[in-house]
Amino acid sequence: PKDEDITIYHIGDEWWDLCAGPHVESTGQIKAKALDLSSVSAAYWRGDESRQALQRIYGTAWKEAWQLKEHKRRLEEAKKRDHRTLGKKLDLFSIQDDAGGGLVFWHPKGSKVRGLIEDTWKEAHIKAGYELLYTPHVANLNLWKTSGHYDFYRDGMFDQMDVEDEQYQLKPM
Repeated sequence: PKDEDITIYHIGDEWWDLCAGPHVESTGQIKAKALDLSSVSAAYWRGDESRQALQRIYGTAWKEAWQLKEHKRRLEEAKKRDHRTLGKKLDLFSIQDDAGGGLVFWHPKGSKVRGLIEDTWKEAHIKAGYELLYTPHVANLNLWKTSGHYDFYRDGMFDQMDVEDEQYQLKPM
């Protein structure tokens, strides 16, 4: 929220974090029963696999133990509503590994739900005075460079493809 302070937490001059906080001066200030380590993973320093591997530790800390308990309860409730689980269970869609991770194949019931959501979205936007337009999913790379999308999104974009000696790019969003 706009009225909350944003703080900078740092360890020496090497690591700085801009976040809403709050921060503690020492981990000793965190109550053990209000702390939960949720997972661990490895990551290469600066994403470079030739560099040292680092261990990431994910967790959450709360002022009081009851807050952690409530957080865990909400996570369990969210799991029950996970779209990936419900999509399969209700036969709304499937994700085929052969097509690629995260690429959705809408089944008939899911297509109906998706259509209703899209129709509601369109109706609300038109009612609010917006006009709809559709753009290509693939375009010459120069278009994305001219619009600024390439510079802004390039780290998260797929590689370009050659089409008749020209560089084409999937829509960045």
